[in-house]
Amino acid sequence: ANKEHPLNKLIRLTSLASLVALLVTVAAAKAFAADTQGVFDRYKTSLYQIQVLEVTSEAKASIGSGFEISADGLLATNYHVVSEVVTKPDEYRLIYKSVNGDTGALTVVDVDVVNDLALVKKEQPSAQHLAIAQSAPQKGEQIYSLGNPHDLGMIVVPGTYSGLADKSYYDRVHFTGSINPGMSGGPVLNENGEIVGVNVSTAGNQIGFLVPSDKLQSLINHYQSSDHDIVLSDRIRQQLVDNQKDLFERLLNKEWPQVPLGQAKVIGEIEPFIHCWGDHKSPDDDRLYAETMNACRLGENIFLSSDFNTGPISYEFQWLASDSLNRFRFYELYKKQLAGGGPDNRVNKKNATNYSCHDDFVTMTDANNTVIKATFCARAYKEYSGLFDVFYIAGTVDQNQQALLAHFTLSGVEQATAEAFSRKFMESIEWMSL
Repeated sequence: ANKEHPLNKLIRLTSLASLVALLVTVAAAKAFAADTQGVFDRYKTSLYQIQVLEVTSEAKASIGSGFEISADGLLATNYHVVSEVVTKPDEYRLIYKSVNGDTGALTVVDVDVVNDLALVKKEQPSAQHLAIAQSAPQKGEQIYSLGNPHDLGMIVVPGTYSGLADKSYYDRVHFTGSINPGMSGGPVLNENGEIVGVNVSTAGNQIGFLVPSDKLQSLINHYQSSDHDIVLSDRIRQQLVDNQKDLFERLLNKEWPQVPLGQAKVIGEIEPFIHCWGDHKSPDDDRLYAETMNACRLGENIFLSSDFNTGPISYEFQWLASDSLNRFRFYELYKKQLAGGGPDNRVNKKNATNYSCHDDFVTMTDANNTVIKATFCARAYKEYSGLFDVFYIAGTVDQNQQALLAHFTLSGVEQATAEAFSRKFMESIEWMSL
């Protein structure tokens, strides 16, 4: 008579299990919050807001974050945080603000524009600085991003280390946490308080990106081994030259894949970090021809200033076919493409010369002896001598009912590199495989 009904026992045990699970969850949340708060409390004296001031008004032009990395007052941040001071030193100056409200002047002493890093120096070091981790975290490991979002004060954002981002030419750590404006240049720490990355960008929805800590260590090593009298413009130019040499050596030494496009064969994805997309448009009242397109791009930019970036590579192919397409119509299309074309990086007229272009007719050594009209345009970087943006467009001119247009853009390349790329580009296309 005193025996418990099986159903009541099941309900009682289920309720007990739910209560235990809830208590464990609450305890874990409290421990997590305490750990996050502990990270901030332990390392807050090494953290700074970095402010770019317009010298005439002394008003803030932009803000970012930074952190102390040596006993002599050396701080790390992103290059894009301090770029206006580097490129326009007469118009902007740099200061820091500590979590305690102390302020002081900063000087930019070294940069790595390819990895978006900068070292700045303050006169009075603090009592504490951060150390770089000797190894990268394991995937799934908890890490902590610190920074000053939207000028609201220094915060800690916990997240997960997800390894290097796939299909990217420049090394970036994928961080599953929120990096907001103002946090750029802040440190990301492991549970031991060691630097494992630097905040750099976000794609929203808990997708952040970090510069790996080994890139920061390389920059620190360069500065400490130098005479501390670095000419930043010369340093930037050499970084751009070295980067484009490495990139194009990798591209030019590969066999370029071909993919079909209409009656032609064009260039596909040369490397995993170059992404291609296709599209097709049928004839309609406004378009008397069918158009099939294949466009490929390395879209990762190297930020130099708010009105100047470099680094992208793109190439695009359009197959045009129509019963009524004639030579006159083709030339109209060709001129329209040329008029709207150009490298797809942002360059202010103060940073580069006007385009200089050269036209030529070329008979290809294919089975059809296809005749190509090619236009090669280049503009020179004013401050970084020997580097150019290049725009190239070529198209068939001896077909009335079908045509292939091909073009590419390169940014920040040397002349020899541009010429080698042009030759390989033309040789890798089957213009008319009829």
